[in-house]
Parts: sequence; structure tokens; C-alpha cells
Amino acid sequence: MNEQRSLSMPFWCAANPVGDPFGPGVLAEVNAAETAELLASAGRKGLIHYTAAHDDDLVGWNPDDPEDDLDPAGKTRGILEEVRGVLNEGGVSFKMIGCCLHADPVFRNGGI
Repeated sequence: MNEQRSLSMPFWCAANPVGDPFGPGVLAEVNAAETAELLASAGRKGLIHYTAAHDDDLVGWNPDDPEDDLDPAGKTRGILEEVRGVLNEGGVSFKMIGCCLHADPVFRNGGI
């Protein structure tokens, strides 16, 4: 039986600089728009259908401006709209966006 599978590649994998606990990443960092283009390219080739991201994979979090994504003229809103447009053009949609809790020490060693 040959059924169509829907495949996903999350932002954190596509943009991973390939670091480990013993050293920094070995690949150049890519921003959210560049990562979206990589994913859209894979979407156009039929390799993936969906993506996922942590909130800070797309834009940095600024606790002094928690609603920066609501400002139509703001930088954060512009980045998010660019990412959405690139992914839409590539036929890739989001299945999940969640909070990244990995870096906070309170969530280490089974804290979640």
C-alpha cells in the first residue's frame, strides 16, 4: 500500500549550527527568513509539507515589549509576515509553535 505521507522539518533542525556540549556550532547562523527559504525550497520539491518552531526560532523575545508582534510597522511583525509569505509560497504550513524552555536552568534535569 503506497499512501501519501505528510512530512515535517522544524525550524530548530533546519537552522541548527551543529554545536555540542564540547564546543560552539560549526555552521554559520541563519535567520528566520533564511530558514524559511530553506524549508520552502524543500516544500516546492515535495520533500516536506509542514514545519514547527519555538517562538524564539522566529524572532527574539523582548520582555520590555511583549506585544511587538502587534505593531504593523514593527520589525517583529515584518519578520513574521516575511516568514509566513515565504512558507506559503513554498506550500509549507505550521503545525506547531511553542515556547522554548530548553535554555532556562529551571527546566533542566527533568524539570518539565
